[in-house]
Amino acid sequence: MTDPAEPAWPQFSQGRPVAGTGWKQPPGQPGAAVPRPDDPTVVDASLIPAPDPTPVAAEPAASKLCLQCGGEVDTDGYCTQCGAKAPTEREHFEESPAAWVGAVCDRGVKHARNEDALATDADEAMGSRAVLVVCDGVTTSTDSDVAALAAARAARDVLVEGRPEDMGTPASRSAAVSGLFARAAAVANDAVAHHTAAGEKNPAACTFVAALVLDNVVYAGNVGDSRAYWLPDSGDGAILTRDDSMAEDSIASGVPRKQAETAADAHTITRWLGVDAADVVPQVASMHVPGPGWVLVCSDGLWNYASEPSEIGKVVSDAVGTANSWREKSRQAIAQPPATESTVSTPVEIARAMVNWAIAQGGHDNISACLARVGDKPVPAAPVVVDGEIATSKIMPSGASQTDQPSASANGVREPVAATTAYDPITHEPVPATTPLEG
Repeated sequence: MTDPAEPAWPQFSQGRPVAGTGWKQPPGQPGAAVPRPDDPTVVDASLIPAPDPTPVAAEPAASKLCLQCGGEVDTDGYCTQCGAKAPTEREHFEESPAAWVGAVCDRGVKHARNEDALATDADEAMGSRAVLVVCDGVTTSTDSDVAALAAARAARDVLVEGRPEDMGTPASRSAAVSGLFARAAAVANDAVAHHTAAGEKNPAACTFVAALVLDNVVYAGNVGDSRAYWLPDSGDGAILTRDDSMAEDSIASGVPRKQAETAADAHTITRWLGVDAADVVPQVASMHVPGPGWVLVCSDGLWNYASEPSEIGKVVSDAVGTANSWREKSRQAIAQPPATESTVSTPVEIARAMVNWAIAQGGHDNISACLARVGDKPVPAAPVVVDGEIATSKIMPSGASQTDQPSASANGVREPVAATTAYDPITHEPVPATTPLEG
């Protein structure tokens, strides 16, 4: 007969039975667990007040340097030298996370607000690791300027945290990069949705493009018609992304690029980020940088005036000269310039010159330009191939020493080291290191 004072079922607290509440421990088993000091405290979620979904943003401050003459901007927002009114930080802002990376975003001339946004990050080591993101807000959508900036920063944070270079083989690395870009776009899409009011008839929307630089390899992915370019110092450049637009569809069907990109519906995008987006998985491509040059990530406010790689490559080279000239004039304006100051312009100054060039062409759209200088580092020696696989710390040829494995540099990026022995993938016999092997 069951004691009526004893509960029919044991009571539990935080997943553990409470002693003295009807719990019968099986013979030979340890007693009921007692609460531990680090057990989490159970809180009724209904008692926690909901956070304010629309925090009040502080009014952007004026730029510190005048974009017209380079003079100092006073607290009233006007240049102390030429008297020009400086734009707010949302109308024009610049980023330079490392000496080899620079980015500029500007409202342009025709638009009332800057719906472009960008976000960057880079390691200090020249050409080692960089993240460049551009989101172009759709003009006809509500709050696209706020949503685009939130999306760009959210995507950047995801790409910064991911470390696909630590994967052992090229195949696993490529898969990791594709997954990383997909997650970055998804998080960016959530950021756009967060800044879209429920029931909005014209929900916020924006494009997405990002480039991830890992030593001499560049990965690029996009949704929409913002682009990534590879622009070498010499030779032919390349568009690393494929636009999601009516113009690109026309090009695919055989229409010449010039004709397709000047059609009335050329800038109608077929994919975007937003609550009404059907597909936000970016198309990801990669290339091994063959030599020194620039990775450019930009919005159509820039490439619309110079779409072909050869055309926009000339814009970059001209911008280098313009930025160098501007820097030299600034030095001459100072009575005694510091002897250590370089006369060579920085990437952010070159990006600024490119933006100014687009404004001179009419500035019909918002303009974003992100630049990363790559390829100045020596190209790594060809890795060892064993049975069709790249040799790694887990796949090493017989007799190879541990010094043949990729080593970690100071910034955590694994640097390939030339191996001393190569093996034929069929006969497994050693062959001269200079003999190419097919996987």
